[in-house]
Amino acid sequence: MGATVQLDALDRLCRQPIVHPVDEKAASRAAEMWAILKKQGRVPSDVDLLIAATADVNGCIVAYADRDFENFREFVETEDWLDDSKSE
Repeated sequence: MGATVQLDALDRLCRQPIVHPVDEKAASRAAEMWAILKKQGRVPSDVDLLIAATADVNGCIVAYADRDFENFREFVETEDWLDDSKSE
């Protein structure tokens, strides 16, 4: 699809794998995020919530191709890998 910028960035990322555990800090952040989203009538899946919370507490960006992650934009930086406007 001509997404060479995204593919290059993904290639660089995959060469430097970093695994962040879902620790107590991430779980606590997930609970906070869930409570806020619940009040807004948006209840995310547990897996998406833990991914977003773990990224948030570790200062990471969530690169996604699943629009469900747009629910977390107020908490963590997100990057839609399907967004053609960022292609070369």
